Amino acid sequence: MKLDNTWKYLYKVDYYDQTNCNTNLLYTPYVNSDGSILCIDYTLNPDYQKDNNVTQSLVSHFFEKELAYLKQFQGKSWAPNLLQTDGTKMFIEFTGETLNHILFSSRQLDSVLPDWRDQLTEIMLDIDASGFYKLALYPHSFFIGKDGKIKVLDFYTFLEKDNPYIPRKFIEDMIGH
Repeated sequence: MKLDNTWKYLYKVDYYDQTNCNTNLLYTPYVNSDGSILCIDYTLNPDYQKDNNVTQSLVSHFFEKELAYLKQFQGKSWAPNLLQTDGTKMFIEFTGETLNHILFSSRQLDSVLPDWRDQLTEIMLDIDASGFYKLALYPHSFFIGKDGKIKVLDFYTFLEKDNPYIPRKFIEDMIGH
């Protein structure tokens, strides 16, 4: 798969003023024209990540984590289907919007997915039982798959319980900012 001008940035809705804003500082999310595929591009992009002072080495470190954990959890009902990887990019099945988009729409999450609380509880218990923590629990870190099941995004925020550390060399530039 290749990105072209038909792919658009995926933004989240800002919690304070309800404007569109970037989802994170590490990768650029692109959605294809029909919303069925999300490209997670771990290349520094100053157009998307404004005022970003992270380094490419940090971005590369988190790309490796994202890919490793996404592959490790393939087959779980809450893991999106990984379609392809290409250097700094991952392509996954998607449905065009995150839970963040639903929360800031005229729809109610309880109407769209009545068992969302149970599903999130099961996901978190499964992640915990697998020996991990998931640090990003924001609504933009989840979406509803075609099967009606909540899927997890941002696998780079997983930490192994037995080794929950990020090497200092990757975060030194961020310390104190």
